Amino acid sequence: MQLIRILAYQKGLYFNPKNNSERYQVLIRKVFEVIYAHIFFSGYKKNLHITKDKDYYRYYLVYSYLHTVQTNLNGNKFDPLDKIFGKVDVIDWPKEALFIIVLGLNGLSITMDRVDAYTNIINKYQLNRDTLEKLVKCIS
Repeated sequence: MQLIRILAYQKGLYFNPKNNSERYQVLIRKVFEVIYAHIFFSGYKKNLHITKDKDYYRYYLVYSYLHTVQTNLNGNKFDPLDKIFGKVDVIDWPKEALFIIVLGLNGLSITMDRVDAYTNIINKYQLNRDTLEKLVKCIS
């Protein structure tokens, strides 16, 4: 989807469309993103020869994403994100640390107010609030 977004720069990339023409461009781009993402990921899955009985494709995509995407922890950029954990495997990353790191993907400051906005996620995954508070203080 990021490739489609980059290609859309040729016609102008609108994050906050102000008129119908800009809204139309955003809508068209989103439609292309959905269609081509499906085509790309279906073909990629076939290329990896993943069988239905051992379908870990979604986990593979998340794993790959965490090893390529950058994050920003209150001004400290980590590119790729996995540099934060050194040689520790993804499966062993603390859930609380991963939660805080994901908050940094959009580049916004990580504060307890932002953490509190995701109380449902914190409860669902039984994240330790004390640990989250310590992590926020640590990167502030």
